[in-house]
Amino acid sequence: MRSKALFEIKDVFCIEGRGCVVIGFLKSGTIMKGSKTILNNKEATILSIESHRQNVDTFSSIEESVALTLSDVTKEDISKGDIFFE
Repeated sequence: MRSKALFEIKDVFCIEGRGCVVIGFLKSGTIMKGSKTILNNKEATILSIESHRQNVDTFSSIEESVALTLSDVTKEDISKGDIFFE
């Protein structure tokens, strides 16, 4: 059984037509591409995960920097320091 993923956001920017990219650190658990997340009471989908300039389907390295592309949220929905869970 997978543990709940907690992710802390360090930076955010949006790519028009693609989604919002959040850069941060995984605090616990595993993040999977295609999973639903809750961020400030809004549901978003993880469209892609990038670590060390490689696209990956899952990520579980605690405290290592990673970039996630999210759908269904805007830059205004996200702030540095926010923590979301999967």
